Order: sequence, then C-alpha cells, then structure tokens
Amino acid sequence: MDGKSNETPALPKLLELVDVRGRRATADALHARRGIAAAIVAKGGDYALALKGNQETLRTDVSDTWTTARIGETPVASTS
Repeated sequence: MDGKSNETPALPKLLELVDVRGRRATADALHARRGIAAAIVAKGGDYALALKGNQETLRTDVSDTWTTARIGETPVASTS
C-alpha cells in the first residue's frame, strides 16, 4: 500500500495473502461488511466483526438473530 492509502482497501488485499482456513478472523467495525465476511468464509475461515451503534439496521439484525436462535443452534445471518 502506498503512503496515501488507509486500511479500508488494505484488508481485502491482505485476505488474499493470508491463510484463514480453520481460523477465526476478527476486525473492528470499519470492516463489518458483507464482502469482508464473504471473503473470509470463502477461504474456509470464520469471523467475528465488531458492530457500532450507528449501524442500527445491522445491529438490530444481529441482535434479532441471536435472540431468536435456540441454544446449541448456530444462527445464520441473512445475505439479503
């Protein structure tokens, strides 16, 4: 990355280089995007992404998913 870049475009490029198969990737709310999650899963990894309160729809969707999930069942996020 050149000196004028930031971390937003760097993460997808980094994911191309890193073997996440069988591992959990974590990232802050800046990277809580479908494309990032999809790239991790496509490479055989799992993820935990932080959410911020100002992402109200996303926060509500995640909260509702976890609230309605039965114990022992893995919640599946919507891809819509």
